[in-house]
Amino acid sequence: MKIVQMVTQMEGAGAQKVAYLLHQSFLERGYDSELWFLYLKRPAYSGKEGVRVLWERMPYGLEFFSLVRKMFTWIRVDRPDVVITHTHYANVVGHAVSVVAGAKCRIAVQHNPLQTYPVFARHVDRVFGTLGIYTAQVAVSETVVQSMSSYPDQYRNIVSRVYNGIVAEEPTAQLAERYLANVSSCGPKILHVGRFSKQKNHDALLQMMLQLPDANLILVGDGERRSEIEHCVKQMNLGNRVTLLGEIPAEGVHALMHACDLFLFPSIYEAMPMALLEAMAAGMAIVASDIPANREFLSDAGILSAADPASLAQAASRLLANPAQADASGRRAIERTKQFTVEATADGYEKLFPALRNGVSSTPSSNATSSFPAYQPAGIRVHAMTKFDLVKVVAEAIGKETRYIIANHNLHGLYCWFHEPKVRKFHESADFTHIDGMSLILLGRMLGLPLKRQHRTGYMDLLPILAQEAAINGWRIFCLGSKPGVAERAALKLRRQYSGLQIRTRHGHFDPNSTGKDNQEVLADINEYAPHILLVGMGMPRQESWIFENKNQISANAIFCCGALMDYVAGEIPTPPRWIGMLGFEWLLRLASEPRRLWRRYLVEPWFVVGQIATYYVRERTKSQGRGQ
Repeated sequence: MKIVQMVTQMEGAGAQKVAYLLHQSFLERGYDSELWFLYLKRPAYSGKEGVRVLWERMPYGLEFFSLVRKMFTWIRVDRPDVVITHTHYANVVGHAVSVVAGAKCRIAVQHNPLQTYPVFARHVDRVFGTLGIYTAQVAVSETVVQSMSSYPDQYRNIVSRVYNGIVAEEPTAQLAERYLANVSSCGPKILHVGRFSKQKNHDALLQMMLQLPDANLILVGDGERRSEIEHCVKQMNLGNRVTLLGEIPAEGVHALMHACDLFLFPSIYEAMPMALLEAMAAGMAIVASDIPANREFLSDAGILSAADPASLAQAASRLLANPAQADASGRRAIERTKQFTVEATADGYEKLFPALRNGVSSTPSSNATSSFPAYQPAGIRVHAMTKFDLVKVVAEAIGKETRYIIANHNLHGLYCWFHEPKVRKFHESADFTHIDGMSLILLGRMLGLPLKRQHRTGYMDLLPILAQEAAINGWRIFCLGSKPGVAERAALKLRRQYSGLQIRTRHGHFDPNSTGKDNQEVLADINEYAPHILLVGMGMPRQESWIFENKNQISANAIFCCGALMDYVAGEIPTPPRWIGMLGFEWLLRLASEPRRLWRRYLVEPWFVVGQIATYYVRERTKSQGRGQ
């Protein structure tokens, strides 16, 4: 799938960083992704993989039409499946050209409250969203969603809220020292990161400094007001206490966040303030203006203040004079930012891609309304399902008040399938069988099946969106498996991460004899809770056998085999980076972490499976030749 993102100008600001992080995530997930900047303002991403610039400077006069023609040509040549535009001018120009050029899926990203857009852009945006020029929209926060409250239903019905993701980096003390070389070592160091524009309210920052005579202010950023701010610093005699660093690399910003004493963020308006979130992830003491977006994200992890100089100075003095309060709010800030990952952001955008919502050909399961492409390599049924498809069938099962059994296959699962009759019976009774292993995707491609990377879903990839939907919709989850205490530790982490999540656990160390006392107690515990989702994690083939033997006594809408999922969540087993799984090397990291337990699974069993599949196709070919004779 080809994805093209467009941003108005290349510089190191928040929307540009969001688009670049998304672009990197799309590349890691196997998409053919490119990031286009309409024109170059500052070379923040020049030379990066897949990054292109249409115009070398801001276009003036007739140059604008040359830029539009160039954009049209690029879209016609590249034929992207999805066009995503960021910032209001890219939304307007990018979508107008994309419609004419024939791009089918067009997503507009709203990075600011709509009332802050220039009048022309605001009116065109409203028309485009209402008439369907945008096929989907992303609002980066609830603040942006609320700014649309007076818009027509046609506009608001295509809006999805997707929070931007941030990357927390390790501090580099030497790098911070380099940037702070000209800053006085006396007095606290106050940091502000943001574009030099009216929105960021630098005037209040400078006026505040007159009331904090011992403090130093470090300003990171660039923009149209830089010369004006430099003049103000000189006029106010603040040159020895205010340092303008300009636009610096991301690693430098992170280093400063760990080296400075306080982060000040007095913006007049924001949508999802990326610099504020990065400061929160660094555990900084924070004072921010009391505006809707800052309330939404900072909450009690800092001080929300009026944006006037006196109020900012008073709030800053409080935190600087109370290290214990600053440390406590910093710890809360770190916890709050853990939900804002680039992985979750990319997941949110993927939900809007038509190729991931709809299969190219469909084969319904025996018990379900939903249908997905189904294939039978070597006579073993699998469905081409994404993680979003799996959440969709869960919602369908709950809505229909029925029960779906959802199986999965990886190489170890195929090994068990060949050896265990109960596993084969379990798969025959399952409503869906998704793929949990890039090796099966590769094997399917070798056999000529149109399987893609997104058709591989591991449970650590599924869990975040499943838990989020469960928390939003009030779905109850029951986890059966793991050693005593492990699943409950995992559940505690999930409850903290997903506010409102209902989840109960029971360990998997019991006698699974279907008529035994242990088993009946387990069934009674599950049915008393009446979960919408049952996750059974007792390892292959025990979990499949248990579900097959007890399925008619289980009160749950969606039943999954999840293996060691809760062990990963609890930290009992090291969790490989998710991009490793998409590349097909997660098995290697698991083998390295548990060689004694897993060497046979990863080094011996695959050869048996490949041999069985090769034998099957040789036999089928021989039969076919015999019939031909």
